[in-house]
Amino acid sequence: MSKKILIRADLIGDKCKSKILATAAKLKGIKSMDIDQDKCTLTVVGTVDPVRLLQCLRKSCFAAVIISVADDKPKEPEKKKDPCQEACEKACKDKCEMACKEACCKKMCVMVTCNE
Repeated sequence: MSKKILIRADLIGDKCKSKILATAAKLKGIKSMDIDQDKCTLTVVGTVDPVRLLQCLRKSCFAAVIISVADDKPKEPEKKKDPCQEACEKACKDKCEMACKEACCKKMCVMVTCNE
């Protein structure tokens, strides 16, 4: 499973940035890497073990700390309702406000048909 790993490391200049990227790239399972120099963070996405990545950076004389590890799943988009189902629900709601709530809804949902 792919993970998004956020690591704080000491970034002094461009030379440190390229050395950190080269060190981290040696590990297998990395999909992408990104460095934010303002926040001094390295973001790694992939199936790589976070502890192994940290050990590799520390072995190369970088002071590194894991900030967070999270799943890299894209959020599921909201499922859109079928227009027919929306019309049925609206009809049920309108009728139920006039009559009893539970019995009316069950009858109306069966009676209402949509032709699209």
